[in-house]
Amino acid sequence: MGQLKTFSKWTITSVAVLGIFVACGKKDDGGGSNTVAPLPVVSCYQGQVPPTGYSCSYNSGGYANGNLLNNLQFDDGLSFTGRLSLTATSANIDLNHPSAYAMYNGPVAISGQLTVTNGGALCGAPNGTYNFNGQATYMGGTISGLDLTVNGPAAIRFVGAAVIYNPNGVSRDSATNRLTLQVNASVNGGSCGYIMTY
Repeated sequence: MGQLKTFSKWTITSVAVLGIFVACGKKDDGGGSNTVAPLPVVSCYQGQVPPTGYSCSYNSGGYANGNLLNNLQFDDGLSFTGRLSLTATSANIDLNHPSAYAMYNGPVAISGQLTVTNGGALCGAPNGTYNFNGQATYMGGTISGLDLTVNGPAAIRFVGAAVIYNPNGVSRDSATNRLTLQVNASVNGGSCGYIMTY
């Protein structure tokens, strides 16, 4: 009977000690606390919800002006080809972000070159290379209030709107970005009618 009492004492003591070890568990050897690590930070546009697993950093002071899209090509299929770039002039987003072209809303400056190859189809404008500049309002891939002054062998003006597209997905410097111009044209002050490019 004495052995049973001793066995019972050791059993109870062993179970109690084991319970303490299990309840306490292994402590963190890293010396850190039990707080959750902060999420990685990404640059976001004002009002943008961060991607899953990230938090946003917003630049309340705005961002410097900069290129929004380069190498936008257009062609009327008959008389001219062109290439232009858009520069954001009132940027409130990070223009280095890959989706800046889709998120930016605001004024843009436009510059580029127009090559007239069949001036007879463009109200008699002389063939040659023309440089242009202008301004417009940009909103996520569409351009309104477009006003381009084209200088070269003749004075050409395009007034209207445009849409940016790319069958492979628009990106800042893609060589396959396209511009659909929907403009009223004039050459040397004379109306040339409505022109649409692709």
